[in-house]
Parts: sequence; C-alpha cells; structure tokens
Amino acid sequence: MASLTFLLRHLGELALFGLSAYSYGRLATRSLPFRDRVEQSVLPCALGFGILASLLNLLGLAGALNRPAILALVFAPLAIRAAGRRAFGPVAGSPERPTQGSALVLLLPLLICLALSLYPPTAFDSTLYHLPMAKAFSQRHAIVFLPDLRFPVSPQLFEMLDAGALSLSGDVLAQLLQFLALAVASAGLLCWGRRFATPRSGVWAAAAWLGNPAVLAVGSAAMVDIGLALFCTMALYAWGVWREDGDSRWLTASAVFAGFAASTKYLGLFFVAALAAGALLAGSKRGSLRSAFRFAAIALLVLTPFYWRIVSQTGNPVFPFLSRIFGESDWSQGIDPLAAGGALRDPNGSFLGFPIGQKGNAGALLRASRRLAAIGTGFFPAATLSPFVLLLAPFLLGRALRDRQARFLVLIGIPYGICWYFGFPEERYLLPILPAWTAAATAGLDDFLRRLRQSRSRAVGELGAAALALILVTPATSWTARTLRWRGRLPVTPQQREAYLSRWLPVYPALQELNARFGSRYVVYVLFRENALYFADGRFFGDHFGPHRYSLVLGALENPPRLLEVLRGMGVTHLLVDRTEGGGSQLPVLSYASTFRPLPAPAGTALFELPETAASP
Repeated sequence: MASLTFLLRHLGELALFGLSAYSYGRLATRSLPFRDRVEQSVLPCALGFGILASLLNLLGLAGALNRPAILALVFAPLAIRAAGRRAFGPVAGSPERPTQGSALVLLLPLLICLALSLYPPTAFDSTLYHLPMAKAFSQRHAIVFLPDLRFPVSPQLFEMLDAGALSLSGDVLAQLLQFLALAVASAGLLCWGRRFATPRSGVWAAAAWLGNPAVLAVGSAAMVDIGLALFCTMALYAWGVWREDGDSRWLTASAVFAGFAASTKYLGLFFVAALAAGALLAGSKRGSLRSAFRFAAIALLVLTPFYWRIVSQTGNPVFPFLSRIFGESDWSQGIDPLAAGGALRDPNGSFLGFPIGQKGNAGALLRASRRLAAIGTGFFPAATLSPFVLLLAPFLLGRALRDRQARFLVLIGIPYGICWYFGFPEERYLLPILPAWTAAATAGLDDFLRRLRQSRSRAVGELGAAALALILVTPATSWTARTLRWRGRLPVTPQQREAYLSRWLPVYPALQELNARFGSRYVVYVLFRENALYFADGRFFGDHFGPHRYSLVLGALENPPRLLEVLRGMGVTHLLVDRTEGGGSQLPVLSYASTFRPLPAPAGTALFELPETAASP
C-alpha cells in the first residue's frame, strides 16, 4: 500500500505539471498549422516546459517564488482550459499515416527509466549544483547568487522547474520532470519521421535515442541535459518545417525553442547562432536577412531574462568561462580551459578524469570515437552512448546526399563536433544534437532498406520494424535493468529513504545529524564528497573550484593546527571527512582529535567541531 500510494502521488503530480505545460503550449501555438494530432500534442508540451519555467523565473526575479504563486501559475492554464476551449485553437485532424505498432517497443525503456526516476537523487551533478540551486531558490523564494556552488550563477531554466517541484512536492518530482522531457523528446522523433521521412523511421529514431544508456541515466536524474536536448531538437524540427513550408510562424517557434535551449545551458547558444546563420543562408538576400533578424531577435528576447541576471551579477554573460576576456574569478581558476592558469588537470592531461584539449591527431580521434561506446562517464559508470550511434553514421551521410534537412544537420554538426572534441569530449555534451542526427540517420536506414526491398508485405514489414526497434533499445534497456537490480528495492517511506541515502552517501548521516542539531546555523567543510551539498541545510564548503576549493586546505591536512587556522578564516564550524573517497583514508584523521572536538560519526567518516567557534547563520 505504501508503494502504491508513493507511485500514484508522484504520477499525479507529474500529470499535473505535464498538463499545465501542455496547456501553456497550446495557448501559445493556437494559430500554428499542425499536421496532425501527434504533432499538436508534442510541440505544445515541449514549448510549455519553457513557458512555465520562464514564468517561474520571473517570479524568482521578483522575489515572489512562493508556494501560492507557483500553484497559481500551474493551475492558471487549466482554469482557462476549463472555461472554454476556443482559446486553445482547433484540434488538428486525424493522422494522415497511422502510428506504427512497433512504437510500443519504446514503452520498455521508458518504463524502466520511470522506475529509476522514483529513487532518491544520487546523480553527481544533480546533488552537486542542480538540486542545491533549486533548493536555495525554493527556500528563499527568490533567485539569488550562490557562492557556495560550483556554478553560483548560470542559465537556470530547468532549475526553475525543479524549484517549483521542490516547493510543491520534492526531489523525486524534479527527477520525474526530466523523465517527462525525455518522453516528449522521444515523441518528437516520432513526429520527425512522420513529417520528414516515414513513420517507421521515426520509431527507429526514438528507439535509437532511447537505446543510449547515458540518455536514460540523465533522463532519470534532476539534471538539465535532456531538457536541453528537447529544446534543441524542437528548434531544429520547427526550423526544418519552416524551410519546407515557408511559414514564418514555424521560424518563430524555432527561435523560441532555441532561446529556451540557451536559457537551459550555455551549449544552447550554439543553436541560436547556427540556426540564425542557417536562416541567413536559406533563401534570397532580402528575405534571408529579414528571417535571420527575426530569428535572432526572438531568441534573444527569450533568453534575455536569464542572461541579464548573469551579466548583472558577474559582468560575464558565460560565467565562469571566457575569463581571459571578462575577468578571472575564484570559479574560473580551474574550470575554464581558457583561464590564465588553465583547467584543473591530472598528469594524464584530463579534467577530473575526462580528457580535454585533444591534440587532434588520428590516434586521439580514434580513441575518442572508441570511447563513445566503450567507457562510461564518471557520473554514471557504464552509462555510455549506444554502439548504434557510430553504426548509423553512414546512413546519416547517405541521407544527406539526397535530403537538404539531413545535409543541414551534417553542416552544423561538423562545427559542433569539433568544439566537443577539442573542448570537453564527454558523452552528455553530444545529447543536444544527437536526437536530430539519429532521426536523419534512421531515415537514411529506411531509404536503404526500401531500396533493398526487404519488406515483402505489410505484416512482415511491421514485425521487422518492431524487431529492429527492439534491437536499438537493447543497450540502454539492459543497462537500466542491471542498475535497478543494483539499486535494490525502491524506498517509498522516509525511513527507507534515509537508509538508501546512507548507503550511497557515507556522509549523509553526519549531515542529517548537523541538520537536526543546528538547522541551517552551521558551516561545514566536507572533504572529498562535494556532491553531498544538496543534503546540507547549513552552508556547505568544499569543492575543486570556488572560494572554498580544496587547494586552499590540502596543504594543511597533515598539520591540524594549521588546518584549524585555515578553516576558522573561512568561518567554518564543523569539519566532515569522507574517508572512503579522494584518498581520505591516508589522512592523519586520528591526530585531529587533539585540535578539533570529535563528534559521533558513522563508519567511514569523521566529524569534528571547531573549538571556540560559534555557529553562524
């Protein structure tokens, strides 16, 4: 009964957010000429995500991000919908081509991803800064500068949705919003195939997209990568419809989606620039200039509220990057590859375990290509891209020879891939362009199969399409199934949640003890476990970057009196050491008792109170 209540409650909350987003999108697209009901469902829902998040952002900038205001935003379009349907425009006709039965295969990875989304948050970046940012906004009812985070300020469109979820429910709902974005992006690939190729190529595109273990990993965590991929895919989709039909309303929709992408993550700025340049080169000189200006003006209007805040608080529109141009900071020293000191590297030339600044030789390129399907990310062990990403690449190139939409994707993919390869070649940063690439590649695959005349009858063809879709989802499905077994039983009660988090984060019980004793009136420095920040109610210091970075204390770790002096200078009240990470087991922790006041702590951790230091807010 507890499990059923837990599931129904969170699915009901997700349905409420989804229906609200869809209703906002329908209001905004009531004059857009949709092809069929599938398209009319997918695009408004994707657009509604951005609209709802932008409205929450305005509430935060006004200092009114409280529960009543959030509820009013969520229920406002539902009230309009209940009052009358004419405000939403006419419903599109029935689909011209029937939905493929093979699309049912897509439910398998989606259901497993849904199950992963229901677990308490443990994804590294999620608990390091995405959820802490949303938590701070929710608690303070406003958008504020957060100096204790790895990124104290950034584009935060999807974090605003997380803040709304935390205000109304909790972090599980924040994870479910990413899952919903993943489902909508997958449905968008169905639309892609229906409009630009064939329905079954759309099913294969969605299957190949969902077949990436990394996609399901981030799609079940409170991060922003899937939301970014959704907006980028819809921007490219709407841009393609505009090129096909010439209807400027679709160009407007593309610009809005590109603006939402840039408001989610700095990577989205690439798509604003690329699609504006594409509009400039698309047609006659006069018409292209007008189209490019229209696109750029709308995209800039959408992203301005988010970037205005960044510029006003830091003077750098892409803080903390490009620090040589806009000025150094405590955060750029180490995280910005272009900073005066360069990015933090280990002896192998890696950044926190990831290769950066490749030398560009053929061997390095081969290793990077092999890495896509062989090595998991440090955030999600064994969560890689599917091997089909590389196997489908020839079909993408073949499609590009005959189709200008695919040709455009290749043209913008080349500079994007170069930036990825020479910048930070980690799997997640390919996700923004991966769905569109996949859609074009499976369209090329369908062209190839039809030329070979492998489909002898409709029944056999449908069975073969379903079998291929099942093969394409296998890599991610097998990974997520193993992950579910590895995580164990779903925690549905507060006691089960506490036990689960204590198992995955050794410092969690100590942080809970500090929360219980001091509330928010403590400042703890945590060694070697920066991703536990979300679970601290007080101030949490300790990261590779920022004003309280590890490099400031590493030299004093073997000298307790010196360490006490350094921590006092920061205003720290407690020291917490995770002895299972970062070489913490080699520290002379036992000698700290002569300088610090030991407190009870679970095995694998050590908790100390700084003497004669009053707890500060």
